[in-house]
Amino acid sequence: MDYKLKEVYAVLEIKEYSFSFMVGIYSNSNIKVLYKKHLEYRFCENGKIMDEKNMAKELSIVIKDANRQLGLDLQRVAVSIPSHNLKIKTSTKMLNLTTNRLITKNDIDALIGLAKEVPLLDDETTFFIRPYRYILNEQKAVMAPPIDFPAHKVSIKAIVYVTKKQIIQGIFNVLKYAKVEVMGILPESFSLAWNIASPLDLQNGITIVDWDYDSIKAHIFVRETLCEQIIIPGGIKKIIMRLRQVMNCDYKQASKYLYKIINLNNKSKDNLVIYSKYLPEQQTQLNFTHHDLTIIVNRVLEEEIEHLNQKLATTLKKYDYPLVVVGDILKISGFKEQLLVMNKNYNLSVYLPETIGAREAWCTGLLGNIYYQHLANKVSGTSLQAVDQRFVTYLAPTAKQPEVGQNATANQGTYLRPLPVNQFGEQGQYQQNLYQNLK
Repeated sequence: MDYKLKEVYAVLEIKEYSFSFMVGIYSNSNIKVLYKKHLEYRFCENGKIMDEKNMAKELSIVIKDANRQLGLDLQRVAVSIPSHNLKIKTSTKMLNLTTNRLITKNDIDALIGLAKEVPLLDDETTFFIRPYRYILNEQKAVMAPPIDFPAHKVSIKAIVYVTKKQIIQGIFNVLKYAKVEVMGILPESFSLAWNIASPLDLQNGITIVDWDYDSIKAHIFVRETLCEQIIIPGGIKKIIMRLRQVMNCDYKQASKYLYKIINLNNKSKDNLVIYSKYLPEQQTQLNFTHHDLTIIVNRVLEEEIEHLNQKLATTLKKYDYPLVVVGDILKISGFKEQLLVMNKNYNLSVYLPETIGAREAWCTGLLGNIYYQHLANKVSGTSLQAVDQRFVTYLAPTAKQPEVGQNATANQGTYLRPLPVNQFGEQGQYQQNLYQNLK
């Protein structure tokens, strides 16, 4: 396949119990998935990678397989950062230009650097920033970076995202051991939002509920920015453990019944006995109909939904944003229909990707990350991608594409955006160059 004039992106998502990787091209306002891989195992503990070298080995195998199948040489990967330990901080900083002059990109970069300086614990680092307002001479407010605007003072208001150093450093180490570079880092909530939400909802407000294996995470977006996050322990694991307790069986069998036998939206087999077991110690025979087990699952769902609604009511107060449910919970047959029945009075929906070749729930964030990387290149006028220059699309209007036989390496600095510095600065912050508000 000819990948010239295509935007090629490789994205990675590492969760507590899963590892997901995707290679896709962005062309003609669509994402075409070229390769994907999903592994389920215990990879992290509270967002921190448990075995970096083993994780790097898995990633190396996957990248090698993708390169072999696609005829590419993947060099860079964009990574979604887990929501565990995420803190959201506001920052307001001002830059005094001393004289009235035109604001330069260097001024904005310096202002962004100042905005990243928020109070941190010793084990924390900033890794992502969303400027939402610039103020000129303490009077005029603008949304976009005011480059070439005249002013003698410029201020910034921004949301800064903070996490544990060990989480970021662990991901960097994995990529380093796997011999690939960091193309970009993005909070996993942004990866979900940029695939799920419309531009209008991102601006006016939306709540995305990621119902995962071991937790329920609610991400609240307003003005294209993550403003609040709620994490409730439990998730699908809580349902499986409840079934295991009632059925007196092992974890594997309880999982099988939840995912493959129980259907929350199928009443036709409610009276059918689908589970029987004799307990010799109690001299008791257990018999459960489909209806019995459905009630058990629904009871846990009701508990979790009630808990989530209470948290959202406290956080959102009078605001009633649309609520979209995503995640592994959608693998349970009939969950979508049952959720809508339980929440008739809410502006609620569920989301599964519709991209050809990537319709599984775990693809949602990966697709969003690809789209976000495309927007980052488009807004900044650069073209940082997963592959070397032979396959790069030149987005900058002044950039001239080299001939096929030309030495691409010699001119790499002309066409490619410099990679972020993969190290912690003096303030323990990850230095990220991208500062534009993405549209």
